[in-house]
Amino acid sequence: EKFGWPIDGEKVQRGFELIDGIPGLEGVAPHLKITSRDHEGGGYVQIFQTRSGKIVPSTDWFHGFREVVLEEVYAAAKKEKQEEKK
Repeated sequence: EKFGWPIDGEKVQRGFELIDGIPGLEGVAPHLKITSRDHEGGGYVQIFQTRSGKIVPSTDWFHGFREVVLEEVYAAAKKEKQEEKK
């Protein structure tokens, strides 16, 4: 609605970056916020396991090594930019 047709990659990205919570997911998933620097929505992880044939959560939501992952992502992006300049 906000960006109009035809849809392209840039409009999809801009649309996703407007996400700041999804009504109806309270209590089911953590708050999801997408930004231009964070396309994973906060980096939350939850571990599940099977019990008596059912899939059930075995942990609460948590940040799974977010700092380590982001450090690697930013380092790779910096390296790619440097290689593009060559």
